[in-house]
Amino acid sequence: MTRTGAHILHVFPGFGPGGTQMRTVQLFGMMPADLRHTILAMDGVYDCAQHIPEGVAYATLPAPPNRSFFGMGKFMAELLDTHQPDAVMTYNWGSIEMVLGARKRRFSPLIHHEDGFGPEEAHRFLWRRTWIRRILLRSTTGIAVPSRNLQNLAMKLWKQPAEKVCFLPNGVDLERFHPQSVAERSVVIGHVAHLRPEKNQGLLLAAFAATPSRHLARLRIVGDGGERAGLETLARDLGVGDLVDFVGSVDDTAPVYREMDVFALSSDTEQMPLTVLEAMASGLPIVATDVGDVRAMVHQSNQGLMSPPADARALSLNLERLITDPDTRRRLGEQNRSHCESHYSKDACYQAWIDFYARLLGW
Repeated sequence: MTRTGAHILHVFPGFGPGGTQMRTVQLFGMMPADLRHTILAMDGVYDCAQHIPEGVAYATLPAPPNRSFFGMGKFMAELLDTHQPDAVMTYNWGSIEMVLGARKRRFSPLIHHEDGFGPEEAHRFLWRRTWIRRILLRSTTGIAVPSRNLQNLAMKLWKQPAEKVCFLPNGVDLERFHPQSVAERSVVIGHVAHLRPEKNQGLLLAAFAATPSRHLARLRIVGDGGERAGLETLARDLGVGDLVDFVGSVDDTAPVYREMDVFALSSDTEQMPLTVLEAMASGLPIVATDVGDVRAMVHQSNQGLMSPPADARALSLNLERLITDPDTRRRLGEQNRSHCESHYSKDACYQAWIDFYARLLGW
């Protein structure tokens, strides 16, 4: 893929705001300027397209019709015939039918990305999907994963060769996300995420409600989604409705972190969440469920604040510790910021992604 104006077809389950999508649009801006990008969102949602850097040439396609797995694979093969891309990039399980279509056409190069799992695989892996991944991912040119946990899964569970699976950590913009002193006020425990089942914000509400010193704090939930109405009801039922702020979606989350004192994550499944990196870069201590690479992401001194998934009591104890100990909050926040500067600079991390693409695609 060395010709001028080469064309890449990207297939996503959806192109709404999310970690994978935001990383991709930022990488667009670092790719060769003469590339053309076509984006297919299987659900027809393209909200993240507004963040694509100015000057990047891109187009979007209508969502495909609803078909069976093999019918969708046939549709994807025909899509390749129609658009004749020079390379294809697929993202997560929701794009696997394009991998099937490319296999039918013996198309190459194809780079597959895996960033995590939905609620249906939060607690156990579905064996049908495992076998499909084992078979279809063998035909890819390379597999990009942002966590060691996913790297191990790709090699051990999906039986992919080690040389094909590339661990590429996410990075964070250290200028955009930075600490800021705040005035004296109640301790703000912050959470930024889509309100989806696998994020399990109900666990966070339950933990907060069980925290003895909750009257000294506020819980601020930033994000929106289908779970919001139920979570608002749960907060009232738990007796903390007056201590919880549901902020909704915001265009720029960077200032939001600077108004927090603690960042809390309650997910049932994650891999390398960008929100944790953003919070660390903003100088915050992290209280989280011990999922994916989260423990490995934070500074070593912060690792003791990880709790088992779905354990509201353990999460509550960690919240209590930070609400009542400002010195520990400050120390952990400073160490997390320094850790980001050393290991997760956007410039260095994203350049590794670009080098990976260049090696496989021949830029």
